[in-house]
Amino acid sequence: MQFRRALAYLLLLAEYTELNKQKQLLRKQYLLLLAEYTELNKQKQLLRKQYLLLLATSIKMRKQKQLVRKQYLLLLATSIKMRKQKQLLRKQYLLLLIKKA
Repeated sequence: MQFRRALAYLLLLAEYTELNKQKQLLRKQYLLLLAEYTELNKQKQLLRKQYLLLLATSIKMRKQKQLVRKQYLLLLATSIKMRKQKQLLRKQYLLLLIKKA
């Protein structure tokens, strides 16, 4: 009877020891996964910051592009206006030459 109790006790002790080893192994795996999750979260935050910087740069460049386009259109309008004035002055000059002749 005592032998059976001792054997049952040893079996329970062996099972407890095995469960304890599994528990420690699971704890280590959990800590590794937690560290990996933390690292991925840091990378995600870094990527988000980089994305926001790129977005801000893109918006700034778009505004600059619009400004340059407006400046170009103003210069083009000025150039067209000056060309018309040049043509008008040339016609007036030719009329004066004809009148003098």
